Amino acid sequence: MPASYHFLLVSDSPDDYGNQMLREALVVLGSLQVTSEGELIRSLQEQSYDVAIVDAGAVTSAPEVVSQIRELDPDTKTVVVTASKHWKVARGIFRAGAMDYLSKSLSKDEILVSFRKVLE
Repeated sequence: MPASYHFLLVSDSPDDYGNQMLREALVVLGSLQVTSEGELIRSLQEQSYDVAIVDAGAVTSAPEVVSQIRELDPDTKTVVVTASKHWKVARGIFRAGAMDYLSKSLSKDEILVSFRKVLE
């Protein structure tokens, strides 16, 4: 694995506890940039990312945002994080092309394990 990956967090609430845990866990893998749903297109046009992380609770529709990311940059992998996992939401997210669907309640170690699998 390369020493440094580029992550993009799509969230209007980047400082909530779950997103802070993401930031702290992913620092060992690379850098994390934060953007809002409204600024997503601009962010993807300015830089390429290894993984886009969609905060399901902070966007209008997680499956639509995942589809938009896949359309704009098919090489960017997508992961959706949520405070409450629900199988019906997960189904739509995976159909849209997400690589994983994670709970924000995971520990730093669990987050790292999940992201390392996505990056392989």
